[in-house]
Amino acid sequence: MAAKKIIGRFEKVDFPDLDLYLLDAKVDTGADNNAIHCHEITLSKDEKTVSFKLLDPSHLDYNEKLFTMPVYRMRWVKSSNGDREHRVYIKAKITVMGEHYETEISLTDRSNMTYPMLLGRKFLHNRFVVDVSKQSSVSGGRFKVAVLSLGPDLYSTRRLYQAAKQKGWDVEVINYLHCYATIEKGNLKIHYNGRELKDVDVIIPRIGASRTFFGTAVVRQFELMNVFTVNSSLAITRSRDKLRSHQILAKHELNMPKTIYATKVGDVDDLIASIGGAPLIIKMLEGTQGVGVVLAETQKAAKSVLEAFYGLRVNLLVQEFIEEAKGADIRAFVVGGKVVAAMKRQGVEGDFRSNIHRGGSAHPIKLSRTEKNLAIQAAKVMGLDVAGVDMIQSDRGPLLMEVNSSPGLEGIEAATGIDVAGKIMDFIEGSMSTTQLRKKDTVGA
Repeated sequence: MAAKKIIGRFEKVDFPDLDLYLLDAKVDTGADNNAIHCHEITLSKDEKTVSFKLLDPSHLDYNEKLFTMPVYRMRWVKSSNGDREHRVYIKAKITVMGEHYETEISLTDRSNMTYPMLLGRKFLHNRFVVDVSKQSSVSGGRFKVAVLSLGPDLYSTRRLYQAAKQKGWDVEVINYLHCYATIEKGNLKIHYNGRELKDVDVIIPRIGASRTFFGTAVVRQFELMNVFTVNSSLAITRSRDKLRSHQILAKHELNMPKTIYATKVGDVDDLIASIGGAPLIIKMLEGTQGVGVVLAETQKAAKSVLEAFYGLRVNLLVQEFIEEAKGADIRAFVVGGKVVAAMKRQGVEGDFRSNIHRGGSAHPIKLSRTEKNLAIQAAKVMGLDVAGVDMIQSDRGPLLMEVNSSPGLEGIEAATGIDVAGKIMDFIEGSMSTTQLRKKDTVGA
């Protein structure tokens, strides 16, 4: 018989099949069976299924979530106040202290209960020894994590939230536009929706491109409060400025397509000749996800587009067109100085842009050593611990296109099947366990 585990008075319980994580559970040797305190318990007409609602801590808006499950059994139960009720039981897989169990659970509406779940003595028997002096079995490796994001329902935000929950960490999604920073001598604070954010150990910035200035100011405030940030405010600012990032990458002698920047050109023909002639790519500095990127296939078209944009005082990059790439690029996902996943993206027929948001497709790819090293070096020189590095394959080797500080997870996880969000949590865990727990303050660099 396996050795019994020592369990505290309160535990966290996961329901992986229901995508529910870290429900607060009271360990109750006085209760006969496990129970979930839920609402709106409704049996189907044939009494084969039951629907119910309960508060879902893994749902980002903390709303009640509706579930429908097969009925395992039904029986009369005497409640703690002496009343008898006809309870419905379901059977579900749960995870307690890292171990998985299939167990029966009764559904009951007890709104006055503090904990949404009870672990009863039949479940505990032969599995656990209850130490009433311990509040919980969760160790000191528990961190308080804030995901800074405008969209709690975005795939990337949800995945980061869930991955942190699966580590057993306290995690909250923070809309950074609702934050304000107190800045005075010896008193740096962050408030969010009327409350001070205290004891935050880690922030994961997901700063929208259109909100870079304010978003990085919030990240910087956390940095000055000695909070570990996955990507620094300085690195995010660098990556968002396409011109600045290209200059930094070029200074470190990393391969990229030839690029020209000019705000006003007296001789457009000379600029086009300098890039190597048409076809060429014209990029707005503020564009994202393929928006504001134009392929000018002829000298005449290139001249017309450039003159029109410069007339509107739009900041542009002009870049050589790599024809042999054939509308495809590579996204390498770098975490903590390692490539954890990579995919090749192919644009739709007739479109030179490979963005999945624009209908492109993706499949996993094994990078060459040269491609892998280029991606790692690009993230390193930009100062990013989490980065999406975009490259294209050319006759002269891989060429850098962009280094993204808030890379999306949906495309890369779907294409590769790799738990990239989990890899980010592993990096955080490793960083927080070292002697140098916090990143060096580089806000003034």
